[in-house]
Formats: sequence, structure tokens, C-alpha cells
Amino acid sequence: MKKALLSWSGGKDAALALNAIKKRQEYEIVALLTTLTEEDKRVSMHGVRKELLDAQATMLKLPIEYVYLPTEAGNELYEKRMKKTLSRFLNQGVDTVIFGDLFVEEIRQYREKQLSQIGMKAAFPLWNKSQKDLIKQFLNEGFQAVTVCIDTNALSQAFLGKNLDESFFSNLPDSIDICGEHGEYHTFVYNCPLFKQPISLQKGKKSTKWNHFAYCDYFLKNS
Repeated sequence: MKKALLSWSGGKDAALALNAIKKRQEYEIVALLTTLTEEDKRVSMHGVRKELLDAQATMLKLPIEYVYLPTEAGNELYEKRMKKTLSRFLNQGVDTVIFGDLFVEEIRQYREKQLSQIGMKAAFPLWNKSQKDLIKQFLNEGFQAVTVCIDTNALSQAFLGKNLDESFFSNLPDSIDICGEHGEYHTFVYNCPLFKQPISLQKGKKSTKWNHFAYCDYFLKNS
């Protein structure tokens, strides 16, 4: 099989993408690839702690590669550090990065352009899939996740720190994308068909950043 990295945020779309790749047996995933803030070791937009990503990698029996960035890093620094990491994998025969993007064309074009500049390719196993079908698969196949961040311009804070169950999806406003593809909400997967066992979480405090993004902190239980 061809070797690939998987862009990993810890959320549902990344987990669904990994599940799709495993079923197709088209790629061997050599590592998960995640960007973290240098200051507090969290996924920048999601606010998820490194310890939770480490736990996911352990459950998946996969290495995880971290690219560290300052909290206020711009695109130029992001691209420079990402290029350095990706070039190292390219030298090891890994020429593809897999993403869980669903349909936003500008994001796909950006990813493809950046990778092509260093001789790599992008793959999108969920691209243009029915979002309702993906949610049905998520629920039916035993994926479990919680919301760790929401955009309060799109959703009420009542959706923060909630399990992604049938009630969650049925109560989402019609005005937003059911998968949150425009950043309406972000998630952390604590169980899925590929895990050895569920990750035990402890809910922490809620906070607000940048005026309209609300966060719910999570820890490993008993950590």
C-alpha cells in the first residue's frame, strides 16, 4: 500500500476519514499529523489538550507527529514549519497527506497547492459525501464525540460540551451545516470502531476567546 500521513485534529471528520481509509486498504497510515500551540500544547482552533491526542494515538496504535506554532502564527510561519516536517516524511517515501474535508473548495485548493510545491499529494476520502449519510454512519458505527468548541455566532452555548448523539444533530438549527464544515462546532472523538477502548474524559471549565468562540476544556479522567 502507498504510505500516507493523516491530518488529525482529534475530531469526528478526521476519525471518519481514517475509518474510510482503513476500509479501502488503499493507504498505510504512517502517522497522524497535528499542529499544536507552543505555549499551552493545544490544537489551536479546537483547544484540545495534547494529552488527549496522545491518548487517541495510543488507542489507534499509530504514531503522532506534532508541528508546534506560536498562538498568533500567520500563514507564512505555518507553511514554513509544515514544509519542514512534510519534507522529512517525503524523504522517507511518504508522498500523500489525507484530509477529512467535506466540500469547501477553497480549502481543498489551498492544501493541494501547498503540497504540490514540495512534491506531495492530497487525498480526500470524504469529499462530496452526503453529510446526512456521514452522520448516520457516525451514529450507527459507534463513534462517540463531544463538542469542544462552538462559534456562538452560529450556535447557542447550549451545544457546547455535549455528546454528538441523535438529539444533538436533530436539534441543530437548519441554518448551519450538520457536520459543522464552516466551523460552527469542533469535536473530540473519545471512542470509535478503531479504538482499543473508549477514552475516559473529565469535563473542565468553559471559556470564551476572540469574542465569539466558546470552549469546553477536557482532561483525561484521573490524570
